[in-house]
Amino acid sequence: MSKEPTIIIEAGAEKIWDVLVGDFVNVHKWMASIDASTAMAGTAIPGAPVVGRNAHIPLNDGIMADKIVGIDKASWTLHLDTDLKNIKGFNPMLGFKNSVYIKPLGDNRCEVTWSRSPKVVWYLSFMYPMLKKALYPGFVRSLEELKHIVETGTPHPRKVAAFEKEAVAAAAE
Repeated sequence: MSKEPTIIIEAGAEKIWDVLVGDFVNVHKWMASIDASTAMAGTAIPGAPVVGRNAHIPLNDGIMADKIVGIDKASWTLHLDTDLKNIKGFNPMLGFKNSVYIKPLGDNRCEVTWSRSPKVVWYLSFMYPMLKKALYPGFVRSLEELKHIVETGTPHPRKVAAFEKEAVAAAAE
């Protein structure tokens, strides 16, 4: 599976950019796998709204630390270096490098591609192809969730279900 996760979004590039970059820290509002996110401290690179974000992953109680390492609004590209922190259990990945490419197909239609490249523990480098393939469904889900929030202004049903699950857990505490 060499093809990168790609989706068509019925919206202009600026609207997609506003969600991905303009509201970068608030990924927890639309991505189902994230329940909270905060801005990283420090000085952002030129063009970036923040240095990055620390996003909490409730599934394994870990942190996905996304640092913006490249950004070019003229070509609608965003490059992130993601470190996985405090992940419970065995994890052969240190994180991954990923890039989002927005390709306008007209005034209100874009192709969005979200590429990924795992950063693997050196002695498990033989697992790279398998891990790249394993990341594919998660990036597809993220694109579906991005499409839904951009096109409708509301979170994807997966995110709504995650909100409901969080509310039930909070009420039980």
